[in-house]
Parts: sequence; structure tokens; C-alpha cells
Amino acid sequence: MLLPKQIHLSLLKNKDDIHRVVAMEAASYPTNEAASEASIRFRQKNAGSFFYVAYKCSTDKTVIGFINGTLTSKDTLDHDSMSHHDAQGSLLCIHSVVVDQIFRRQGIATEMLKQYVKSIATSFPQIKRIMLISKAHLVTFYEKCGFSITRTSPIVHGQDPWLELELIL
Repeated sequence: MLLPKQIHLSLLKNKDDIHRVVAMEAASYPTNEAASEASIRFRQKNAGSFFYVAYKCSTDKTVIGFINGTLTSKDTLDHDSMSHHDAQGSLLCIHSVVVDQIFRRQGIATEMLKQYVKSIATSFPQIKRIMLISKAHLVTFYEKCGFSITRTSPIVHGQDPWLELELIL
């Protein structure tokens, strides 16, 4: 069993890791909800400072999870704010928090998200809030990481409704 504190979170720099990220995204979301390879590559290229991968440890570079996001100058999340990256934005939109299936239910996602938020808060003082959309069954996880529900999201992506959550930094 991998202990959450053993993981090493860092910016996605190795271009070869994109293939692993794309595969993990596809395995973690229904087909009509998973980000395309083009979307993932867009986020890495244009918002690379907000695209982190988790490795088993600092010496084992096997990607076991990832988190990515983009910035917006808008106050809420909508299709437009989540499909672009505004480098001057003060709201970080998290798109994916994914852990490889064999490493789930071990606290890895919690540790990843906490490290991610801490890094963002420290490195980017202009970012005042972090928001994301979540399915109902994952809300408790995000609440344990400090997020609060703001509303039912107006975003239609797949067949189930999404909830919008926010963390004020």
C-alpha cells in the first residue's frame, strides 16, 4: 500500500507523461465527460503552471494521478470560463482530480489536492478562489479538502447534474 505522504506532486514537465494522463482521464470519466487529448494538451501548453502530476515518490516517476486547472477572470464557472485560459485571471478552475484506479481509496487524492492548493496559494497570490464542478457522490471528498457547495452548476456536461464548489484562499 502506498502511503499518501509518500507521493511527490510536481508540474507536468515530461511530455511523455501526457499519454498516461490522457489514458487515466479516459478511464476515470464516462466517454461524454472525459476531456479529449486536445483539451488536455491545451491545458498543459497554456496553463502549465496549474497542471500537476503525482508520482509514487520523488525517485519513481510513475504517474499515479494528476490535477489540472485554468484561470478565468469571470466570477463563476460556465462553459466559456472552463474552456479558455486567462493568464490574468484570479479564479482557478480545476478541471480534473484523478488518481489511477489501483491507488484509489488510500488518501492519495486528498493529499494531492491539499498539496496542490498549498502550492497554488503560495506561488500565485493573485488567485483568490479555486472552483470546480463535481458529481454529488464526490462532494464529501471535496468538502473534506476545504471546498463548499455554492450552487447547482449551470454547466451541462454528460447526463448527470453537476454541483459547483469553491475554496476561498
